[in-house]
Amino acid sequence: AGRSAARGDWRGCADSYLAAYRGCSRRWSCKYNCWSGFTSVMSEDRIAPTDADVKALKRVAEDDAAPTLDRANATFARGYVLKNRGDRASAARAYRACVEMASGAAAAARARTVLLPNTQTQRDGLLRPTAVGPILDDLIATASRNLRAMEGQASPEEITATVERLDEQTARLGLGRAPAPRWQYRLGPEVAPGDVEAVKARMERATTVGGSTCDGCGKAAVHRSRLKICSRCKLAYYCSPTCQTTAWKDGHKNACRKRGEFKAGDLVYIEGMAGE
Repeated sequence: AGRSAARGDWRGCADSYLAAYRGCSRRWSCKYNCWSGFTSVMSEDRIAPTDADVKALKRVAEDDAAPTLDRANATFARGYVLKNRGDRASAARAYRACVEMASGAAAAARARTVLLPNTQTQRDGLLRPTAVGPILDDLIATASRNLRAMEGQASPEEITATVERLDEQTARLGLGRAPAPRWQYRLGPEVAPGDVEAVKARMERATTVGGSTCDGCGKAAVHRSRLKICSRCKLAYYCSPTCQTTAWKDGHKNACRKRGEFKAGDLVYIEGMAGE
């Protein structure tokens, strides 16, 4: 994996890390180092993850026999990949699951240590025992920041902190500097000056996700299973049938679309495109 990374062969790097993780004993002290390497390649945009990569992340995330850290890391990386694939609702659910999983880790799981490199010992190729607790706390913080960004609530400072975390993680693993995140939104020249603010507001709503609060009354979700998702668009969340019915009558009926469905007059946001 290290030799592949040095050559810039990130596909080979990811495959080597995954093969090592799958082929080793659960008791191998370097097992998490292999998994962290695989997920880092996914969450740093080194490659375009394949369907097989997404399945590998899901398999570990749902493996009750795997350590909590491995599962939380897999869930976080899966959220990142799904977000980049345009499945923002599923990505938000993955981030919430990561926070819940890591927050619920037992004391024994937090007290474990795993062998990981750091920036001080990386040049010597040495690994050092690293406590699991702080790693879980970092996953909680980063997943929460990413989720707030998707909900349109992240501050510039939080976004900067996320970028700094990526730089720190890639330095620790010896993978070089991570590519800059592509967070850029543009309005086309066809938008009249007087309509810009209105379009911005509509696009902000279209490019953010829900799930933390009820879209009807604004009540916060205590647990991710408390809010029920709209079965059609899978973007709106409600705490009760009453809120869902009210929201439907108040306008959700006109905005609700199945995934991939468009109607005349809809505004469409296409992520990843660039132009003048």
